Amino acid sequence: MRWIEIHRFLNGMWGGIVEARETIQDLLAGTDFKVEEIEEVFGGYVYVEEKWEKMNYPYPAFEIKPGGEVGITPQGPYFVFVVPVEELSKSLLNEFIQNFKRAFVYGYQDFLKDFYSPQKSNANVLEEIIKSREPAVQLEADFESWNELFEGLLMMVELLKRHRVKWST
Repeated sequence: MRWIEIHRFLNGMWGGIVEARETIQDLLAGTDFKVEEIEEVFGGYVYVEEKWEKMNYPYPAFEIKPGGEVGITPQGPYFVFVVPVEELSKSLLNEFIQNFKRAFVYGYQDFLKDFYSPQKSNANVLEEIIKSREPAVQLEADFESWNELFEGLLMMVELLKRHRVKWST
């Protein structure tokens, strides 16, 4: 890859998230979620060949308070929500996994611990989470495009509302 291709790719990532943030702010207007400013995130991971691999470069993301983040990596746009274990149910986890073809459930403290991924199905996700003694888990969904993420984010917000997920402040 030539440097100009890398430059254009990175400009596309950063330019895309600026527009996406504005769209998400409009989509979430009137809800309990607040869209924060875009930040450079360091120390993130991408899922490569069935394992998490560290990114030694920054990528853009912004928080959706409470509990969420939207960003973009070289794999594409994603959202992730941190959900306290006491707020989890089998129903919430099953709906999340069924609604998103690229769904991940992993630890909050041990974020390299996969409870579920597209390559790791697990019929006992909730039991494994409870046994792990994690205080919370991260529910991540990855997407091919921003439009898919917008649609998925609205589904996720409805899912969290329907299951009455609460975050401590």
